[in-house]
Amino acid sequence: MSKETFTKRYRLPYTHDLPSEWNYVEIGKVFKESNENNRPDLPLYSVTRTKGIIPQEENNKRDTSSSDKSKYKVIHPGDIVYNTMRMWQGVVALSNVEGIVSPAYTVCTPTEDVYGKYAEYLFKTHPMIKLFHRFSQGLVDDTLSLKYENFKKIFMPLPPFSEQRKIAAILSTVDEAIEKTEAIIEQTEKVKKGLMQQLLTKGIGHTKFKKTEIGEIPEEWEVRRLEEICEIRYGKSPKGVKVEYSDYPIMGTSGHVGYAKEFLFSGPMILVGRKGTIDKPIYIERDCWIIDTAYGLFADQTKVSLKWLYYFLTSYDLASLNEATGVPSLNRNSLYSIKVPLPSLNEQNKISNILTSIEQKIETEKEKLSIINEIKKGLMQSLLTGKVRVKVDEDEVVSS
Repeated sequence: MSKETFTKRYRLPYTHDLPSEWNYVEIGKVFKESNENNRPDLPLYSVTRTKGIIPQEENNKRDTSSSDKSKYKVIHPGDIVYNTMRMWQGVVALSNVEGIVSPAYTVCTPTEDVYGKYAEYLFKTHPMIKLFHRFSQGLVDDTLSLKYENFKKIFMPLPPFSEQRKIAAILSTVDEAIEKTEAIIEQTEKVKKGLMQQLLTKGIGHTKFKKTEIGEIPEEWEVRRLEEICEIRYGKSPKGVKVEYSDYPIMGTSGHVGYAKEFLFSGPMILVGRKGTIDKPIYIERDCWIIDTAYGLFADQTKVSLKWLYYFLTSYDLASLNEATGVPSLNRNSLYSIKVPLPSLNEQNKISNILTSIEQKIETEKEKLSIINEIKKGLMQSLLTGKVRVKVDEDEVVSS
């Protein structure tokens, strides 16, 4: 293999042959760097890995922008903008706006040979990201920087323009489905939160209320300490009980962490963190082993529905009971001292059923989202590599 061939392969994302109509082209041949600036009057934007280009004020990160924005770079619709120090993580997006970005970003304007949305999808694929990492300069990941001078030397696969558009259109349709599903999940989460706030304090259909030490509650409800309605048991170290393919899950605040050949507690139960994550209760229906950094809560089912208690504890500010200055810690006596507004068992079950139905809706949508994301991943792996070709109609070729 000649040195020239080796050098070129070092800059290629794939080892397989491209379709005959496709070509490899150096990025610098189809993207030119833009350093236009001195437009402080334009709105300021940030580039994110998952949300694309968004107004700076919508970015959750602290605003570190300079008061003097004369050197900030101008972006136009159609530009590809990437975080120079985070390109190896896929922080790149196609601009649909006119504005300015920090000098920490690299702005590239495409030639007429490349369709911007196609390039945006391509630059987020694993093979391209590996190349971006390879050509970034720095001693460790946190200092890596992909300057345009190195970015432009990387080869990208380039189908005919009409095929680029068709690939981008297919992937955009999948993205729209993802966005709609995410919006449904977000809205349903808001509905659940509002319902919990209402149902766990006001109940169902009550018109008369009374003042108590924990606030106003329905007249028929009682206030009980947690120790009166449930038992709290310590978890135990799973050392020596892990066996692959055994029947009983080992559970911690991070969820399922292994298997045990025997079970410590019979379900159902509520898992609450004793150390570390103390504010995210987990409802568990089956027999399991609970690790030693967690508690297992077991209800007196003549007084309380365990599922209802789970929803109550989910809404309770357990983090406020933290007694440690370092790793959060929850004392069992503090947990026992929680005062619980207690409806009748019948009303508890009604409230639980309402909230469970909302949770099931959320879980269904999350499963749907997971499937759509897998579909997108598969499409990107096949369409952007040329292993699967898209059919381009004659009118699409003409319009492109």
